Amino acid sequence: MTVILQINFHYNITLKNKSIEDISDLTHPKNIKETGLVWEIWTYDKVAREIKGVFLFDSENNAKNYLELFSEQLTYSGITSIKTHIFSMNKKL
Repeated sequence: MTVILQINFHYNITLKNKSIEDISDLTHPKNIKETGLVWEIWTYDKVAREIKGVFLFDSENNAKNYLELFSEQLTYSGITSIKTHIFSMNKKL
């Protein structure tokens, strides 16, 4: 079953002295295997200081595995306000 994973988190660029354009190490950690990932979209809101990722996975299990590893990586990087949701897809709609 195909699922959508959404991850939102607030960032504090001063933590790492980086600009918002230079956060690829947060959004694409090298140590995380993206098994079952079909596509991803990243957005950010400069005013709210929030980054949002939307991912399409080929299964709920692969989405959950990625979410676990990605959340650990964000927490390790000092990100604490992580909100997530997994949506089931209804292809008939």
